[in-house]
Amino acid sequence: MNIKTIRILKFALPAVAILLSIILVSFKSNVSGNKKLLDPVSLTFRYQEEDFGMDDVADRSNWQKVNPEDACTQVSNDAACSFSIEVESAQQSLYLNGNEPSSKVIINPAKNSSTNNHYVSSIQQDVSGTPSPITNTVSNIIP
Repeated sequence: MNIKTIRILKFALPAVAILLSIILVSFKSNVSGNKKLLDPVSLTFRYQEEDFGMDDVADRSNWQKVNPEDACTQVSNDAACSFSIEVESAQQSLYLNGNEPSSKVIINPAKNSSTNNHYVSSIQQDVSGTPSPITNTVSNIIP
């Protein structure tokens, strides 16, 4: 090799290494960024009972799927009213049991100490027997 080639390689190899590093970091961040839901759909459920006991609120059979415009507007964490979850369109049947939330949907009630009513404090999904977060919106009301 001649001296000119060595000088070119001396500067070109580090530049190529830096460029490859940038490309790899960019690719990795795009892969991790693709964990968002593909074609998300919102499933909205409304509470159907007049009793607001802990077991009643947690019981998925007391919730019915409704149109999003039929969801409640948050007023107060006094009594359960409605919630929505966001799931992939192709997997929405996994979260439905007819018009009720399926066993994959975990409804976590909490008690309002001044009224003794229970409201929805959070929604989780059951992933292989382990509760995990799911994108959701909860609206509780004063009955």
